[in-house]
Amino acid sequence: MKKEIMKNKWSFLLLFALFFSCASGTKVVTADDFAQIAIGMSEKKMIEIAGQPYSKKKLENGAIEYRYIERVTSSGTVLQERHYLVLVKDHKVISKKVLFYREPPYDINSYDMQTSENRNP
Repeated sequence: MKKEIMKNKWSFLLLFALFFSCASGTKVVTADDFAQIAIGMSEKKMIEIAGQPYSKKKLENGAIEYRYIERVTSSGTVLQERHYLVLVKDHKVISKKVLFYREPPYDINSYDMQTSENRNP
């Protein structure tokens, strides 16, 4: 009986720890965080601001591309993804840019979509 109770306690503690490790997640980089990253900044300082990247890729010129992703959502639907790219060479930030994916649906002219003139015969 004691073994079973101890086994249940350990199982509960393990599930509890697993839940909170998954729920804590990682830092999400925002436009404000990205704006704080300056050309010439040290790689260490950049990681302090932005946290661990979504991915890292070594480029042919020896630079490392850090990719951070921010997802803008509404009611569980991803409206836009912002990919923040930071290039680091010799432990210094040498370049940065933002790529936008999944443009918001309100950029589409819904009137054009609803007219009979735009239908294919």
